[in-house]
Amino acid sequence: MGVFCSGCFTYVPSKNLQTLDQELSVKAQSVEAIAALERSQPDQAMAGYEAFLKGEEGFSKPLVYYQNQLSMQLRQMSSSQVQVLGDHVIAAFPYYYHKRLKSIIDAHLGLSRIRLARGDLAAAERSVREALDILNRRARSRVFIAQQTVVLADQLGAIAAQQGSSGKGLVIKLDRDIADQYLKSEVAARELARDAETRERIHDRIQEIDKFIVKVNRQRTTAAILEFMSNLGDVAGGFNFAKDVARAASAVTAAGKVAQAATAGALPEAAPEVFVAQLDPVQYPSPIPQLLDPRQRAQVRRLLGDFAVAAGNISTSAELREASTAVSMEAEAVAAAGRSQDVHRMEEAAEKFAGAFARLRSLVEALR
Repeated sequence: MGVFCSGCFTYVPSKNLQTLDQELSVKAQSVEAIAALERSQPDQAMAGYEAFLKGEEGFSKPLVYYQNQLSMQLRQMSSSQVQVLGDHVIAAFPYYYHKRLKSIIDAHLGLSRIRLARGDLAAAERSVREALDILNRRARSRVFIAQQTVVLADQLGAIAAQQGSSGKGLVIKLDRDIADQYLKSEVAARELARDAETRERIHDRIQEIDKFIVKVNRQRTTAAILEFMSNLGDVAGGFNFAKDVARAASAVTAAGKVAQAATAGALPEAAPEVFVAQLDPVQYPSPIPQLLDPRQRAQVRRLLGDFAVAAGNISTSAELREASTAVSMEAEAVAAAGRSQDVHRMEEAAEKFAGAFARLRSLVEALR
């Protein structure tokens, strides 16, 4: 980043969002390059993943934080000669936020693959569960969560198979099946279409903001030149371009204000969030939204039934049978609440199901 100093004035040009987007693509490509080394140079790949994750420790806030940062920094740029966009604010837009999350998740997954190949099952599982934790705490797109859950569940399933943990394998398979069922649904197709439309709008917003940033940078350059020239005093008296530069500064200031006005209010429209408050992050993907949906509930209840039968084939425990029956009953209650369209009833049924489902998962996961 260049700096132009004259007296007490410091010109610091701001990166634009397109530049931040390009830097984000470089991050993703670096993780892909590391993945290509896993088989031939696993030690180097592991070191690469660890270094990448170390460098990403600063990217640790929720989506709304980066939205607020971008909004605040754009406002400040109109009144401050030294305010610049931070390197993380491209994440104000959900598409870029999830793109960066994916690189982090992929790095954890890569570490897990290397550790699994070396037979370090505990460390391999720890790495993939760290990725799941990041996914479930921070992602705000159900499609993205489901897509990543499928990939991470495949890795967890491979680890569970080597651990000889039948119960854990069943729980992982259920999570994968629920996520996969969602991705095949009309709901997911509509969300994907909406996300694609939103990305188009985001592209337009980014172009508007970048035009504003270019003008602000030009204004700062002009201001720096003006101050530099004024400090020259008599030495600069023989030059005739001072008036032209002053006129340019005035024009750029006016244009900057227009551009700023054009971007005002754009962020809320360009950064919609998917409401996931009902979902328990520890147990995502949750069957609850699909049980409430008339087009999905039958398939999800079938998945839950298959899960209970498979668990029953491993153990004849009375406690396990009771927990399986409770889940079946509460799943029906959630479906009925969905048909009623009564929000209070849906919340109540969802809460009871979540408790019963958590208990069954815990019992099954402990099976060998």
